[in-house]
Amino acid sequence: KKTEIEVDHGLFDNPFALKFIGWSKLGDKFWLFYNQRGHQVIRLLEINTSDGSVRSLIEEQSDTFIHYSNPGKSTFKFLSENQILWASERSGWNHLYRFDVGTGKLVNAVTHGDWNVYRIEKIDYEKQIIWFYAVGVHQDQDPYHHHFCRVDFDGSDFTILTSGDGTHEIRFEDEDTSFVDTYSRVDLAPITERRDSLTGKKITELERKDAIKQFGKRRLTERFVAKGRDGVTDIWGIIHWPIDFDPEKKYPIVEQIYAGPHNHHVPKKFRRYYSPQFQ
Repeated sequence: KKTEIEVDHGLFDNPFALKFIGWSKLGDKFWLFYNQRGHQVIRLLEINTSDGSVRSLIEEQSDTFIHYSNPGKSTFKFLSENQILWASERSGWNHLYRFDVGTGKLVNAVTHGDWNVYRIEKIDYEKQIIWFYAVGVHQDQDPYHHHFCRVDFDGSDFTILTSGDGTHEIRFEDEDTSFVDTYSRVDLAPITERRDSLTGKKITELERKDAIKQFGKRRLTERFVAKGRDGVTDIWGIIHWPIDFDPEKKYPIVEQIYAGPHNHHVPKKFRRYYSPQFQ
């Protein structure tokens, strides 16, 4: 009829960001992603096009700060017309949840535990499998190391697919039945393996870099861990030794940190060059 259908702004009246997500197949509704100014409320909203009514399908609220800027922590994907995959820190850890679009009710927690989902890499909608990067899944390693995992939509068959003590990057091969995994640390040159994408079983080692060839015989950057001021929390850092380090000399210690809430900036991968060594 070419007349305006008024929409009640009550559920998104103070936006830091308001993102249009898309239309339903029938065009009878559409969805908006609302991030309230101050980052303490996030909502997935559904707007009915016949009468302009609005309902909140999924909502997150925090007395402090919702970590929205990391791509893994503001994830939601339509798994089908009727189901949504949603990332949330509601348990104190960033995990994936499956919600019913029609009712807005939780179907199941897809992942859980004292570790964080970092980023989704691939979803097989037909087989209902999610492959993703996680941090903190190996309790004996630096909790910021990226590891590769898989899980079914219903939360079953969770498998950590990488094990090497380092931070991992993968590339799928052979119609996704296997992947190439390269991992390293600041004190470990890259190691590349081929692994099965369902079980994580190592098929073969492809390459192992030599740190001596990369750095020469100078002292490598070292990792360390120390307790934070609460006496409980582990703080992971690295030590850069001067290129011309002489153990008979004394050197000042220069501390470099970033204490913001949105990310960590301590290098985790092997590099041939670290600028602090030359400053």
